Amino acid sequence: MSQTGFFHRHRFATLAVVVLTLLSSLLFGLEALLAWRAPEPAQPTHRAIRLREHKPRLDLDIPMPDQLLRDPDSLAQGSVHLAIDADGFIEPSKVHEEADFTVVFLGGSTTECLWVQEDNRFPFVAGRLLEESGAWEKVNSYNAGRSANHSLHSIAALLGKVLPLEPDVCVMMHNCNDLMVLLLGQTYWSTQIAFRNMIEARRYRESVRSRASDLIRQLFPHILELFSPVQVADELAPLRGREITPDPEFIERNFRRSQVTFVNLCRTWGIRPVLMTQANRITEQLDPQFERLAQTVRHDFGQTYERYYQLYHRMNEIVREVGRELDVPVVDLAAAIPQTKEFVYDPYHLNDAGSRRAAELIAEALRQLPR
Repeated sequence: MSQTGFFHRHRFATLAVVVLTLLSSLLFGLEALLAWRAPEPAQPTHRAIRLREHKPRLDLDIPMPDQLLRDPDSLAQGSVHLAIDADGFIEPSKVHEEADFTVVFLGGSTTECLWVQEDNRFPFVAGRLLEESGAWEKVNSYNAGRSANHSLHSIAALLGKVLPLEPDVCVMMHNCNDLMVLLLGQTYWSTQIAFRNMIEARRYRESVRSRASDLIRQLFPHILELFSPVQVADELAPLRGREITPDPEFIERNFRRSQVTFVNLCRTWGIRPVLMTQANRITEQLDPQFERLAQTVRHDFGQTYERYYQLYHRMNEIVREVGRELDVPVVDLAAAIPQTKEFVYDPYHLNDAGSRRAAELIAEALRQLPR
């Protein structure tokens, strides 16, 4: 029996490997040469309007943070369930395959109601109350709230994923996030804020490494979580602690424009807009429990609490004014929900009882809309 070597027996496979190795070496060498000669590739960068939403198809139980459980009367103990549908809406969302009435809620964390139990979040409860009242037989109510979003984020969500739903009504609530952004960034388009509206895609030379990192995170998310737990970043950190001279007219003008944009955009697409004021515990005499808010206002904004109190409540008043001027229904949560711990667990956020009360007010307002 003749003896032949491995390479002799597999001469064609060996030749193919050699050719591919040489070709790959040439390509990588050429790429390295071009990168050295031209650090910025002649390839267009991609900028985009950011769609801030929860990760689609997310489903997890989140333990209640210790700092929220100091007052056991305000929030339920234990954890909350957060489930997100395929389009980034907080579930339960599309309760019915075919609905008689569809309403979408836009806003920040005060609409998101993260620390409220799932079946008490007002966007969901309002839909159920409308069905119980007989106003409509089948109601789908979508929660598009996302912590730290301001009104331009909600308008981007309206354009990007709400319009295709062809909702009958769209409800928007904003105040404190817009106020913070306009105070700290002095514009909705600050490039220093992590949750800015515009983002730029990664550079071409960084893409291979970043895509590999993304792939690893998709394949082994739970293992990576053990070594690097996800932490909530302070997205306004780059702008905090500076001397700021607030321009109330500028803040009011821009916030008003944003509210009007929402109203006109809804009407252009045949959707009935509804505005909401933000329930709160921003009282003239600050509750001693919230002394940290006064400290934050002094450090981050360089303002007294009294001045912040005036600016904050002026934002709610602008919402009411836009409603009157443009003949838009306004659900005045700020006026209707008491500023007490029975309904609001911190300066801005509703607890379970407050959320259900908000749902009652919203359902009543929507029932009164002309058919």
